Amino acid sequence: MRAGLIKASERAKEPFDVFRARLMIPIYNLRSRPIAFGGRLLADSDDAPKYINSPDTPIFHKGRIVYGLNWSRHAIRRHEVFYVVEGFMDLVSLVAADVENVVAPLGTALTEHQARLLGRYAKRALLLYDSDKAGLTATFKAADELLRAGVHPSVATLPPGEDPDSIARKGGSGAGPIHRCGDRCARSQDPDPREARIPRHDRREAAGRRRADAHRTRRRRRSVTRHLSGPRRQRDGRAPLDPRARAAAADGRPPAAQAADRGN
Repeated sequence: MRAGLIKASERAKEPFDVFRARLMIPIYNLRSRPIAFGGRLLADSDDAPKYINSPDTPIFHKGRIVYGLNWSRHAIRRHEVFYVVEGFMDLVSLVAADVENVVAPLGTALTEHQARLLGRYAKRALLLYDSDKAGLTATFKAADELLRAGVHPSVATLPPGEDPDSIARKGGSGAGPIHRCGDRCARSQDPDPREARIPRHDRREAAGRRRADAHRTRRRRRSVTRHLSGPRRQRDGRAPLDPRARAAAADGRPPAAQAADRGN
């Protein structure tokens, strides 16, 4: 009952199943450990919400978990962009259509914490919400939160009556437009913030200065490393000669003869 799987009934003594007549979907944290459940109605009804989630518990807070991020975070870093959809089935259908870098905010408006969490993995987002009035409202709210988190959102306008689930279910190249939108979104990178205050014709010179600074830093590190590691050994494995031995070797005469000359 504390996990929210059953609730006390007002009409009967026995508790009732919260997720009855629903497809149960486990919700995982970033370590891929199940911490809650989501449920989708098996038959659409006007009397019940389409999606429900477990209530907040000591290990689950709906506004702090992004569904699917435990699986997609590596793909998000690789593609440098992530897709945001509304529901579980949208995500499942896109993953089945080879769209790996997709997440869902558990059926609620994207929160500040979720936006900052996603911003750790990529700075580009493509919003794939439904084209109805509720979907447009959620799109605007999600875009505002992503912008505040330093993520640049783009919006994919879906045809009327379509959602990511229906597009992915078309099979074949059904998810092709989504892939192309994501590729364009990832390629439209902003200039380096360090160069934002530099005129365009001076950016090459600024980049050259940064390379020179990096080269000087590497030289300093090598110098410090040599100083701290002591005298280097010769290539044949013997310890290096001291200055007197090197001078004797350069003169070519025995050390005793050189010492006699110094005594005279």
